[in-house]
Amino acid sequence: MITENFITLFTTIVVLIAIGCSSCQSPVQQQIEKQDSLTIVDYNPSIAISRAKYRDSLKIYGKHFGEQIYRITIYLDSILIKPIAVNDSCVTLIIPINIPLGTYNLSIMINDNKVNNFTKLVVVSEKWGNFFSAQLTANLYSEYWDMGSRQYYGRPRNIGTHTFGSTIRSPDTNQRFTALFTNNTVELDFDSRLLNGVQDKYSSESSSSDMNFHATIDIITKTVSDIYVRQSDTSMKTSAFNGNYNNHKEIIFRLNYGTYKEIDNGIEITIDNVYLQQSIQQIKYYDYKSSGLGTLTEYIPAPPYSSDNYIVIKIFTR
Repeated sequence: MITENFITLFTTIVVLIAIGCSSCQSPVQQQIEKQDSLTIVDYNPSIAISRAKYRDSLKIYGKHFGEQIYRITIYLDSILIKPIAVNDSCVTLIIPINIPLGTYNLSIMINDNKVNNFTKLVVVSEKWGNFFSAQLTANLYSEYWDMGSRQYYGRPRNIGTHTFGSTIRSPDTNQRFTALFTNNTVELDFDSRLLNGVQDKYSSESSSSDMNFHATIDIITKTVSDIYVRQSDTSMKTSAFNGNYNNHKEIIFRLNYGTYKEIDNGIEITIDNVYLQQSIQQIKYYDYKSSGLGTLTEYIPAPPYSSDNYIVIKIFTR
């Protein structure tokens, strides 16, 4: 009898232990199964801006990011960036200073789920999108002509080192240079045209002003190519009583090569005497005024260039 009761009790205990073990899991196992059953793919990431500078704080908004910072990675193309802060609806990162300027596809990985190329981000330095004017100064060995030397002497008034140049600035004070980024290069452009004219029964007066600038800038090698600066100003007047005049000024610089450095209020492009002859494609400086006795000023480069010769182009913010 005792033996039967003992066997029954032992059998009951074994069954209870088996039932208990079949429904019992460790906390780690429960967490793994919970994660496997809760795979989130709809993170809906977005950013509020399309441009950022070095060291900027960038926020990616969305949902279901979680709270664990080590589970999240951000990619600018193939460049990996770890966030500095994470919550369920926002990931914060800092734009590194050691990546090239340019346009990037932005991706985010949460756990093993990656949202590829959900938007584009342009990484810029502060100055590239904020230029308003340019000042070109040339100090070159050149022929100086005026109306007298052309008309009466048939030879330059003077041959030597002369300083001349041009200013590129729009009458519209809000017009900026445009900056187009491709990998490590910036295509910097500026085009402005202003036309004015008045007319009455006895006279008419008109003027036009054209300004153009282009440069291809490599922000890694700090070199500049395909430089084009043009300024053209024309004014005309016809009058039945006060006479006529026709004024025309045109400045053109086409240059192959230069280097640049950043300055406090912009950048400074330099072509020093060593590279002048191979860099200069075309230089034209022509300033004619027909009013009064008339004046004509021309500078025509006359290489070789001396050691104190240069061309400098400063491009300014405000």
